[in-house]
Amino acid sequence: MSAGLRVEDSRMLVENMTTGTRPVERRFTDFFPTLMMSRQFSENFLMSANYRKTIQRPGFIVLTPFRIYIDDLTIQEGNPELVPNYIHSATLNGVLGGNLFVELEYRDEKNVFTNLPEVIDGVSVWKDRNFDLKSYGMMVNYGYEITNWWSGSVFGMGSVFDGKMNQENFADLNIPRSVYHTFGLENSFSLPKDLRLETTFNYTGPFSYGLANLASNHFTRIALKGDLLQKKLQYTLAVMDIFRGDVTAGSINSFNIETRLIQYFDNRRVQLGLVYSFGKKTVKNAQNIKLGNEDVIDRAN
Repeated sequence: MSAGLRVEDSRMLVENMTTGTRPVERRFTDFFPTLMMSRQFSENFLMSANYRKTIQRPGFIVLTPFRIYIDDLTIQEGNPELVPNYIHSATLNGVLGGNLFVELEYRDEKNVFTNLPEVIDGVSVWKDRNFDLKSYGMMVNYGYEITNWWSGSVFGMGSVFDGKMNQENFADLNIPRSVYHTFGLENSFSLPKDLRLETTFNYTGPFSYGLANLASNHFTRIALKGDLLQKKLQYTLAVMDIFRGDVTAGSINSFNIETRLIQYFDNRRVQLGLVYSFGKKTVKNAQNIKLGNEDVIDRAN
């Protein structure tokens, strides 16, 4: 068993240098505990239970109450009333036989912030707003080896989301219960002449996150790996997003407007990677030591 406690004292300040006003001036002192317990029941069965509290603060851009005019009918506006998102998460997982991993997770998130539109005098004003979200999820990952030349893994994850909107003008909006589901399949094949073929496929089904209804998407990758020059040169030839399914699409049914959005990330390409080893290695690899504060490293707000 291991436990820890992190204390943060933070100050948020946004000041208008022209008028001297301070639309955002706050100070937070927060405590973030962590707890982990694990037990090896047998040589092939390990169980762990974890709890942690974390925080995600809105950036200063979304806090500052100034407007950005996108076009004649669209405005992006900051919201100084945003509060930080506090996340309580608890997980229970087990590893069986070294190749089956199962995890159950419960998350209670207070004041999640997301960008929502509202029509005011015929103009769509987009502003980040807070809402609460609870989720219950399960993840399963299974690694297999069918033959000495064919191995891989398959994973699946599902979650049930329950949300509640507490913001003014949005309190009467009902956030429907949603089921998130995704799965993936990876395979590795050993071919003659030390060639290796790797395939990856991921699929995420349609689901709702808060007031956003998101469409399904999928991604496929096939890669051929090999060695040249007495294994000093390693190469990878990959084909990305073969079926062009890496699309983000959906709609937001907000207070008094419905907005539809489609974004396509053009990842369909052929990719070549080369790695060459120059002579003898004389420098030892640096150890990657984790300090328990990885979620706050490089965070600027």
